[in-house]
Amino acid sequence: MRKGDQGRNQRVGAIGEDIASDYLENRGFQILARNVRNKFGELDIVAREDEELVIVEVKTLRAAEGGLLPEDNLTYRKRTRLARSAKAFVADHEDLVAEQGWRIDVISILLSDIYREEFRENDGEILTKNGYYCLVNHYRNAVGAEGALP
Repeated sequence: MRKGDQGRNQRVGAIGEDIASDYLENRGFQILARNVRNKFGELDIVAREDEELVIVEVKTLRAAEGGLLPEDNLTYRKRTRLARSAKAFVADHEDLVAEQGWRIDVISILLSDIYREEFRENDGEILTKNGYYCLVNHYRNAVGAEGALP
């Protein structure tokens, strides 16, 4: 990856995390932390929905990037790393985990400078933010504690 690409990817990722945070808060989630790092990786968003702790992985792509969906980039290796990082966070913050337990959600965000007809064909929610049209899909309990897909 070229240095310019890395900077652009980080900006797109930051925009996606802002959109995801707003999306969650508008649905009653309480954002507890963002960009939490530990030895296994980074957790994009740590939130609470009612009494349940929710670790949220945000995957964001610009719509022109080869027809891929953001969630297509959540490989087995990335899911495994995410699960390890989440388990380490939960072990270090047992006070945040109530009887309801915890889960890992994925929010997929597809960004476009223009409105795209294919957005209508998707079940996700269409939002606008920072001059982008955003197709947002929220997958609850999307990654198991060992990195497996449910």
